[in-house]
Amino acid sequence: MIALAGIVVRNSVVLIDFIRYAQEEGHEGMFGRLIIPVKERVHLCVPTGAVQRIGQLEFVEVVHPDGRLERRFVRTGRPCSAESVELLSGVQVGEKVMIFS
Repeated sequence: MIALAGIVVRNSVVLIDFIRYAQEEGHEGMFGRLIIPVKERVHLCVPTGAVQRIGQLEFVEVVHPDGRLERRFVRTGRPCSAESVELLSGVQVGEKVMIFS
C-alpha cells in the first residue's frame, strides 16, 4: 500500500491463465489491463452545463427555494456520462442547480 498526498494506492499481483488465448491469437509482448470494482460507488452527478469554469475554478449556481441564486465553488470528479459530471464537494443531494446552455 502506498500513501501519496492523501491517496491510497494498493497494488496486487493477479495471475490469469491466458494460455488458450495466447496459443490462438496472442504473441510475445502483449499486455492487458484488468479493472476489478471492489464496491459500488454512490455519487452525485449534475449536467455538464451546470458547471461553469473561470480559469481553474469550477462553480455552479445553486437555486434556493425563494429563487435566489448562490454561486458555489465545486470540485468535480469523473464523468458520469457524456452529458454529466460527478461533484465531489460543494453541493448537497436535493439542491437545485441552474443549467447553462
